[in-house]
Amino acid sequence: MRAPALRGRIDRRISVFYRLDPTAARSLLPAPLRPRLVRGWALGGVCILRLARMRPRMLPIPLGLASELAWHRIAVEWEEEGRPMHGHYLLRSETDSRLAPFPGARLVPSPDDCTRIEVRSSDAALTARVESGDGTTDLDLAASLGSWRSDALFKSANAARASIASGHVVWDGDEQGELEGVELRSTGGTAQGLEVVRLASTWFDDRARFPLGAATLDCAIVVRDADHEWHAPAGQPARAQAGGTVPLPAPGA
Repeated sequence: MRAPALRGRIDRRISVFYRLDPTAARSLLPAPLRPRLVRGWALGGVCILRLARMRPRMLPIPLGLASELAWHRIAVEWEEEGRPMHGHYLLRSETDSRLAPFPGARLVPSPDDCTRIEVRSSDAALTARVESGDGTTDLDLAASLGSWRSDALFKSANAARASIASGHVVWDGDEQGELEGVELRSTGGTAQGLEVVRLASTWFDDRARFPLGAATLDCAIVVRDADHEWHAPAGQPARAQAGGTVPLPAPGA
C-alpha cells in the first residue's frame, strides 16, 4: 500500500548552490541519472530545511511533527518513455529527529541515525552547522542577507528558489542500487539572497570527489514560510526507477 501524502510547512530553507565540473558530478551518479547542466555547469548544493506541522494530507488540523533536514544534492535529468525528466539526487541526507513512527514518514528521505543541525538567524545574518553522530562537521556556514551576485547562474533569488521548489527527489534505496523517489511540491514563501561569509562542506570540499576548481560556490538563498507536500510517484510505490516527476522551471526564469 502506498504511503499517504504528507503536507506541512517549510519554516525555513537554506540552500547553497555549487557549480560542479560535469565529469566529476557524473562520477557520483547512478544510471540512468546524469547531471543537469546550467550554462555548461553541473549544479550541486546543500539544503537545510526546517519542516513543521508534518501530517497526512487528509488531516486539516495545523498540528504535526517538526524536523530539521540537511541534504547534499546534485541536479539531475533522465528520460522516461522518451520524455525528459528533471530532479535532484541525494548524495547525503541527514536529520535531527526520527520521523519513522509517523504514518507516511517514509516519504521523507532521511537516514536512520540522527545528526546535530544547528541554525541561528537574525534579521541580518544566519549561521548553520551540521554535525554527524561521530562529530564530523558536514557543513559550516555563515552568511548575511545581501544583494544578488551578478555572476550567479540564476538571475535572482526567486529564480534560484524556483529551481528547487518542486520536483522529484531521488536517492539510493538499497545495496542492489535500486533508486527510491518522492515528489516534493513546494509553493509560496519568500526568498532572499545570502552573501556567504564562511563556508565549509565535507562533501564539496573533498578533493577526492572534486579536484581543485571542480566545485565552487555559486550562490545561496534562504526561503521562509513555504507550504509543502510529499507524494509517492503516481501509479507506483515510492521505491521505483527514477521517474514521475514535475519538470523544474528553467534556470533564470
